[in-house]
Amino acid sequence: MGLPKSIQFPLTIAGLLSPVLFSFSVPLPLSALPQQWQVSLSFPATSDRGAPARTAGGATRGVQCISFTETPLTVLMPANNVGTTVSANPTVFWYVPETEASSAEFTLFDESRNKVYQTTFAITDTPGIVKLELPATRTDGKETLETGKEYVWELALICNQGDRTDDLFVSGVLARTEISPTLKNQIDNSTPLEQAKLYSQAKIWSETVKTLAELHHSFPEEWETLLESVGLETLVEAPLVNCCTAKTDLSESETELLPDELTNE
Repeated sequence: MGLPKSIQFPLTIAGLLSPVLFSFSVPLPLSALPQQWQVSLSFPATSDRGAPARTAGGATRGVQCISFTETPLTVLMPANNVGTTVSANPTVFWYVPETEASSAEFTLFDESRNKVYQTTFAITDTPGIVKLELPATRTDGKETLETGKEYVWELALICNQGDRTDDLFVSGVLARTEISPTLKNQIDNSTPLEQAKLYSQAKIWSETVKTLAELHHSFPEEWETLLESVGLETLVEAPLVNCCTAKTDLSESETELLPDELTNE
């Protein structure tokens, strides 16, 4: 069945309100999959709309808290750095190189550059790919991402708590869209791998990358193909770090991240 042509597509870093658990099951050979799912999962090409670069810029003086000889701070997004999503609280993924920084700050802005959400969280176990899941609602009760709207986010790696001009920044765009009832029904009645393929075909980035991140141990070839299809082949072998989660009973100005091993006791 063809998918609607009009559909576009989608951060706690390190898991936020409910951490994603990554499977460690034994990979299945592609030959064991149904014939229709033996096709590599490549994300469709996206138009260049002038969004920010996917790699870090920022401090040009003072403290440099990462090594610039390896892959830089990089967001896992399509080439145009626009993460389309059908969720009010998508998950955003970044590659964080080995760093002396112990924390990062994430800020989300609406189309008028009003601050919608902000949190600071711990950075541990780098280098690796870390994730951030946005809360479903803001402190005013509204959905964090509203359908049909775009949001700009910024991630600051805090290199020097005493001088924030040394921060390293990466930024991008999140755009919440809708899918048709037919596609939603297909997804609801599909296996996780099939869901990833349907989201990818519909150019829904956030759900594609989140689903495959959860499956990457079972289907490493699909994870590799997805990253290569958006020009992130240098991150294929990077480990997925599940270091942190957030308390959910705090206001956004008080949000605090704790290591998973403490919150799961």
